[in-house]
Amino acid sequence: VGMGQAIAAALVNPNPGCVFVAGDSAFGFSGMEFEVVCRYQLPVIVVILNNNGIAPLNPDDFMDLSGTEERLTYPAKSLTPSCRYEGFATAMGA
Repeated sequence: VGMGQAIAAALVNPNPGCVFVAGDSAFGFSGMEFEVVCRYQLPVIVVILNNNGIAPLNPDDFMDLSGTEERLTYPAKSLTPSCRYEGFATAMGA
């Protein structure tokens, strides 16, 4: 889902490095590999397009829900539209 390829590209050709572009769902599958990028300080720029997962749902509708029971009515493939990916990057040391 791409992050492994971005790591390989940055290792093989560190100058200029590479750009990894993924949707929020794709990043969910390989996001922990971002820790490798941070640990080795690899020249990878990560761009995440948060389009609320792979479900055709309106993010505003999801955010208006309160409580677990209401949110469980949405399919598991819908992701949180307000996910703070920059906070994840900070936690990984970026």
